[in-house]
Amino acid sequence: MVKLRVLFLSSVLCLSAPAFADQRFEATLTGHAILPAFTMVVPPADAPRDALVSGKFAGPGNIRVDAPGSVMGDTGAMHGNRQTGIAFPFIGQPVQGFSGIKPVANEPGHYWVLTDNGFGNRRNSPDALLMLELARFI
Repeated sequence: MVKLRVLFLSSVLCLSAPAFADQRFEATLTGHAILPAFTMVVPPADAPRDALVSGKFAGPGNIRVDAPGSVMGDTGAMHGNRQTGIAFPFIGQPVQGFSGIKPVANEPGHYWVLTDNGFGNRRNSPDALLMLELARFI
């Protein structure tokens, strides 16, 4: 029974092996998009009013700070605690990047994008909204 199980697992692993490194797949870069680091959006009209200011828990100790722009951001201890020049809390919601992207059917250059989920962890992100947005690249 054990030999049969080992044989079965070995065959499954062989059949699901990754592509070889020497395989080539031709691709052409046709363009790229640039998203400035300090890109903000207004929360949807039906979002809680408190969502208009985000990053309230992103400071030292994740203590709530309500005054926009009162805590200077830095790169963190691992990267020398250098100031970033961007202070929080923010007025609006940051568009930090996209966790998911899907082309819109029959609309070239249009994509549904899911925003990244917060400021790095659960403790500092309770006021970060997950949003599905329509992005247009022309």
